[in-house]
Amino acid sequence: MVYGNGTATLSNNTFLGDRNGALNGQGASGGSAIITDNTVAFGGDSLSGNGIGATTGDAVVSDNFVLGSGNASGNGVGTVGSGTATVSANTIIGSGSGSDNGVLFCASRHEYAELSARE
Repeated sequence: MVYGNGTATLSNNTFLGDRNGALNGQGASGGSAIITDNTVAFGGDSLSGNGIGATTGDAVVSDNFVLGSGNASGNGVGTVGSGTATVSANTIIGSGSGSDNGVLFCASRHEYAELSARE
């Protein structure tokens, strides 16, 4: 978690546990995350909420093997500006996986708008 812009790169890691690879690249202005070639097992909410920023958030989540629930969700989220997510070529086993990526929250309208296709 950083105040301004933050970039997190997670690659070639083996995770075992909950909430691994989650909430990376957050910032009050923006946050970017590149998450690739990771193995996450028994992970709840793993590879989730990456690239979150109050203004912008960008996330690339690709070529990961994830086993668990709620994984690869909520990436590329922005509360004011925009959020772009590239979620591709992942092997995800579990419920609620690959959802709500590239979501923009329009505070003035209080509604969600999808900016990119769901994985």
